[in-house]
Amino acid sequence: KACIERDPALTAKLLRLVNSSLFGPARAVTDLAPAVSLLGVKSLKLLVLGFCLPERLFHDRAADVLQRYWRRTLSRAVAARELAIVAQLEHAEEAFLCGLLADVGQLLLLHEDFAHYVPLVRAFEDRHELRQAERRAFGFDHVELTLRLLEEWRLPKPLIDTIRAADAYEASDLLSPTARVLRTAGLL
Repeated sequence: KACIERDPALTAKLLRLVNSSLFGPARAVTDLAPAVSLLGVKSLKLLVLGFCLPERLFHDRAADVLQRYWRRTLSRAVAARELAIVAQLEHAEEAFLCGLLADVGQLLLLHEDFAHYVPLVRAFEDRHELRQAERRAFGFDHVELTLRLLEEWRLPKPLIDTIRAADAYEASDLLSPTARVLRTAGLL
């Protein structure tokens, strides 16, 4: 909290997020202490990283694409955590983390092939259609890239497996509860 307070822009972003419809607080959150409490330490760390990373990577290029990315990512992450809580899953924060990381490959594609990728993202609102277009353009899609990145970063295998299973096109009754929650959150 003390560290975040030193950055007014970051403070404003976090307060805006916890007061958004994603969290739907009963009354306005106007202080960082309840905001930090509402988010939880793990989620807060990831959100702070997420809020800071794109600005440094993209320098305000394609703000609409980044805004869409973060809206979808944060919505899926929060929905996954809330669904996991309702379903009484043991690791609701893991569901949040999976939701937050599931499309991180898009950020790499935006950074590495900005000129070709931004028009592609703008052309396809539907995630399934975007992935098909990515495969035609690059020979792989952002989810495949995400999974490789997560493996390269040596993140825990169960987390990677959850993202892989939740994002598979075919429905399966064999999905883990967390993968089902993540898939449902993505549809929301």
